[in-house]
Amino acid sequence: MRIEAQKPTESQISPSDIIVSQSTEDERIYSVDVPAYLDGSCGGKDEFARLSENFKVAARRPHLLIIHGFYEEEAKIIFEKAKNLRDTDVVLTTPNENICNYFISHVPCAIACFVVPNVGRDIFPFLLALRNLDIDHYKTFIKLHTKRSLHVADAGAWFLVNLLSFIGSNEVTKQLYELADQNVTSLYGLETFKITDHYINNQPWLSWLIGSDYSSSDVKFIPGSMFLGTGFFLRSVASRELWRYRFDGENGQLDGTLAHAMERYFGVIAEEGGGSCETLMELIAAKDER
Repeated sequence: MRIEAQKPTESQISPSDIIVSQSTEDERIYSVDVPAYLDGSCGGKDEFARLSENFKVAARRPHLLIIHGFYEEEAKIIFEKAKNLRDTDVVLTTPNENICNYFISHVPCAIACFVVPNVGRDIFPFLLALRNLDIDHYKTFIKLHTKRSLHVADAGAWFLVNLLSFIGSNEVTKQLYELADQNVTSLYGLETFKITDHYINNQPWLSWLIGSDYSSSDVKFIPGSMFLGTGFFLRSVASRELWRYRFDGENGQLDGTLAHAMERYFGVIAEEGGGSCETLMELIAAKDER
């Protein structure tokens, strides 16, 4: 098990350091190259045309599903459910061109696939997607990824429970959209932990992000970063330009990286915007009480 607390760096990425290119063969496929990270994507190929720094993919529907696909088998399982969604723009981030091509050909509501560096788990790709999407009018969103916790012997059960809870059917997803309070910066997941969970490992980066000591904080976050959230939360995250921070390279870490701190920081962002992180059961119970 690799657990190590990694210290923040003041070095940041500027907008000019991110190169977004669009496929000339399918306008829904984009390459996001970040020279600061050595494993680039496919933007150097002839069939991609470079776009302006301010380019954003236009929204077409009122809701958004953002998927990060690293493992091909799990990605195809997500796509099988995602293809049944209505009123939902579906966006994929992935370092794998095969996963990208499968997504484009199998998900009718697909509006963009961003081929990204394999950096920062699912968190850095999520932040890059927000940078390059027009998110001003989304009411709610869902974030999923191809979770494979090799250190946990659950045989993929946690991944499947998340998948079915959020996009098990179009009807399930529609009900979640209707339950979410769209006027606050809230997140909803299968479970919540206090952001002080694994405090020692995540303290360096999280203290840097928050700007103060949080050792006695009661703020909660969604572990695993699969959640339902509001458009207000999306816009609050995007406005902070968190993609500027230097994410750690992938090296089998189980904790202590910027990505791990960032998923906790999402809970802080929710609280600062008047919302919170709650479980799906709490969301359903609150509706039943009204």
